[in-house]
Amino acid sequence: MRAIKPDMFLLSQLDLRCVVITAPGTQVDFVSRCFGPKYGIPEDPVTGSSHCELAPYWGKRLGKNILTARQVSRRGGNLTCELKSDRVFLTGGAFTERARVFVESVRNRLLVKPFDASTLLKLVHEVLGAA
Repeated sequence: MRAIKPDMFLLSQLDLRCVVITAPGTQVDFVSRCFGPKYGIPEDPVTGSSHCELAPYWGKRLGKNILTARQVSRRGGNLTCELKSDRVFLTGGAFTERARVFVESVRNRLLVKPFDASTLLKLVHEVLGAA
């Protein structure tokens, strides 16, 4: 699944929001990847909406109401998909790009000296902005 290298130009010509590929998993129930180059997203790291579509398919195929999934993009992510009536409940961790940048910028500073709470709060505002 990870070895697949889609032609982003061809995918961007399709009248689709995204193209999702999926396969049975070895350590999870199923794996997937999601490509949306037409909308500026060559590959989405973890896509909740696609798992809402994939979970009923794999649930029926595997005879399960609770499934484990892994989106095998470069960043990747694990999800648990629970089928309840006509709904799919997704759980999993989220780590945004902004969080990654924050962690990387703070990591080296924390290694240099300990911070008290007010200094750490100032650092958070400095790194993330006043938002």
